[in-house]
Amino acid sequence: MRSFKFSYLFAHGNDTLYPVGKVLDTLAYRLIDGNTIAYQFISLLFVIGTLLILQWKLLNFALKDKRLAASAFSLCTLMLQPDTYWGWQNLAYHQALPLLACLSSLYVVLIAQWEKHWVFLSCFILGLLGGFSYISGAFAALTLGFALIVFYFASREANLERIRLLWGGLGLLISGLISTAAQIWVIAGIQKGTHIPGLKMALPTEIDFWLFMMGKIARSLMLPMNKPDISLSLTLITMTLVCFFVIMMLRLMFENRFEKYPNEYRHTGLVFMALCSVVFVYLLLISAGRAHLRPIEDTEWLKVFGWGFHRFHFFWVTLLWPWLLAMVFVYTKSKNCDTLLARLCWVIPAIVLSWSVYAGALNHAAFFKTTQQQRSDGLQCVQMALQTGADVQCWQLLPIQHPLKQGIVNGQSTSASFARLLPAQQK
Repeated sequence: MRSFKFSYLFAHGNDTLYPVGKVLDTLAYRLIDGNTIAYQFISLLFVIGTLLILQWKLLNFALKDKRLAASAFSLCTLMLQPDTYWGWQNLAYHQALPLLACLSSLYVVLIAQWEKHWVFLSCFILGLLGGFSYISGAFAALTLGFALIVFYFASREANLERIRLLWGGLGLLISGLISTAAQIWVIAGIQKGTHIPGLKMALPTEIDFWLFMMGKIARSLMLPMNKPDISLSLTLITMTLVCFFVIMMLRLMFENRFEKYPNEYRHTGLVFMALCSVVFVYLLLISAGRAHLRPIEDTEWLKVFGWGFHRFHFFWVTLLWPWLLAMVFVYTKSKNCDTLLARLCWVIPAIVLSWSVYAGALNHAAFFKTTQQQRSDGLQCVQMALQTGADVQCWQLLPIQHPLKQGIVNGQSTSASFARLLPAQQK
C-alpha cells in the first residue's frame, strides 16, 4: 500500500487493472497513514464535488438558461443518496473516477475553447486516467470517443466546435483502445475468466440480463424495492421516454436535420446521447457480470429485478437524469410551448425532489450509523482474535471468510492508522 513500483501498481485484481487508484491509495497511506475517515472525506469531497461542478457547467452551457439549468440540476439529488461508493469501504470510489474523466472530456470539447492539439492531448490523458482507474473506465473512454466522432460526422458546419469534437473523440478513442485492450487481456489472457469461480456471465439473450439492468435503473431513481411490480412499471415508463429521445436524436443526426435546431437543442442532445451511450455500455458490463450472482432458486422475474437494487453500481445511472429532464425542456421549447415549459421547470423537480427526500436521499445519518455499528462489531472481533492468537476472520469487515491476520501485521509494521486501535498480537 505504500509502494509506487510498477509491479504493484499494474498488478490485476477484481477483474481489472487500476494503477490510478493504487497511486491515490499509496499517497493516502503515506500522507495520512491510510486514515479511513480522512480518506473518505477527501475522496467524497473531490469526486462528488467535481462531478456536481461539471454537471452544472455543462447544463448551464447546453441550456443557455440558468432557470432551466437549475431545474435540471436539482435532479443531481439522486446522485447524493446514501449507500453509493462511500461509507462501506474507502476504495470503492475508484469506480467513480471514470465519470470524472468523461464529464471532464465533455467540458474540454464543448466549453474550454482550446486549440485542437490541446483538446486531443487532454482527452487522451483523461481517457487513460479513466481507463486505468477501472475496467468500466476503459469501455467508457472508448464509447465516449466513438460517440463524439459520430457527432462530428453528423454535424455539417465547418466550425471550431466541430473540429474539437473530432480531436477530442480521437483522443478518447485511442486511449480507450489502449486501456480496453489491457483490461480485456487481464480477464482473457491472465485470469482465464472472472475472479469468481464458476460464475457464468449473463447474455443479452436472457431475460435475466435485462431485468437485472432495470433493477439498477430503478435503484438510481430511488424506487421502492419492496414494491417491485410498481418499480418495474415506472422504470419501463422512464426508459420509454429515454428511448424516445434517443431515437429522435438519431433521426435528426442521420437525416442531416441536426443543424436546423438551435444550439441549446444540439448541445443538450449531444451530452444526453454521449452519457446514454456511456451508461448503457456500463450497464451491459454490470449485467453480464452480476445478473447470475444470486441464489439459483430466485428465477421469478420480479426477484431477478429486485437483485438489481443491491450494491452501488446504480451510481453511474444517476448522471443521466438531469439530462433527461434537460431534453424534456429543449423538446418542449422547440414546440413553442412556453407556458408548459414554465410549469415543467418547477413541477418536475418538485415531484422528484419530494419523492427522493421521502425515499431517503438525504437520510445519511441512519446509513452511517448502521455502518458505524457494523465496523464497531468488526473491531471487537479483530481485538478478540488477536488476544487469543486465533486466525482473524471477521465477516463484519470482510464477508468472504479470508484470514485478515497478515493484513493486520502489515498495517502494524507500517504504522497504519487503524493499527493504533489494536492490541499487540499473541505469538
